[in-house]
Amino acid sequence: MEATGHRQVGSKDAAIDAVLLGQDSDIVEVMRLSFGRHVLEVFVHVCPNPVVVGETYRVRLSLESLDDDQPSVLDGADVSLKHLSNGRYRVRGRIREGEVLEADGLRFDVAGVIEGVPVGTFVEVTADRIAAEFCA
Repeated sequence: MEATGHRQVGSKDAAIDAVLLGQDSDIVEVMRLSFGRHVLEVFVHVCPNPVVVGETYRVRLSLESLDDDQPSVLDGADVSLKHLSNGRYRVRGRIREGEVLEADGLRFDVAGVIEGVPVGTFVEVTADRIAAEFCA
């Protein structure tokens, strides 16, 4: 897969290693990535080089939402990641510096999705999809 867009996603310090497990046969930008115990279906915005199933790549993740729904603030330290359907995920985690949501060992850029929530707050958000940027 070659570059699919010019929009950068994810915090530069939040890149993580992922193994490419597969690509959707109909939509080339949809890929399955493994992050250890998590397997995510992601929509790839940036992929500067061809990729090969089974290889490990450095990627940055971000959450995207089509609705203007604000996250729910959680009472306790609840962190989880649950696939709902059709690329949608419910993510519970903690807001970190730099508009990052940390959830169950993964870090997501949440600029434009979660705003005005203090650092350290635990939140729940439903993302319409998880976007990925393959690092060069």
